[in-house]
Amino acid sequence: MKTTQFLSVPENRAAVRAISQQVLAEVEPDEVEVSASFIEPLIDMTARGEIVTVDTSDEAGGFGAADLMVTVVVPVVVAVLGNLLTKLGEVEIEELKKKLKREKEAKVFIKVTVEDIEVVVKRTKSPGAKRKIKALAGALNGALLEYLASK
Repeated sequence: MKTTQFLSVPENRAAVRAISQQVLAEVEPDEVEVSASFIEPLIDMTARGEIVTVDTSDEAGGFGAADLMVTVVVPVVVAVLGNLLTKLGEVEIEELKKKLKREKEAKVFIKVTVEDIEVVVKRTKSPGAKRKIKALAGALNGALLEYLASK
């Protein structure tokens, strides 16, 4: 399934927002308020196949760009949810939730690995995320399971 198709469903976008916010609250709580305004634009960018790169260098005598964890979290959540929907043959999160309640064995697909996150971290060049890959994986797995088990 194309990312644009997956993100054209309002409930799917809401899921990306909610899961991203929960992960940020766990991994980088000081960033939650600042990051809230970046989530929607990052969802749109991810839908277009664009990934924000973080340049924390000090090339022009400035301070460099901010290394916000949200630039990694949103693309990872989009990728994981999109892959999960594709694997389980669904288009909408709400249908996926129903399927997971009916078919308990489907829960084996809900697993974010360090490798899943490393792919996005390499593209974003985020040093902060690189240091927190294991924490991100744990937080994402917990947030996914919690969200998908909710009504």
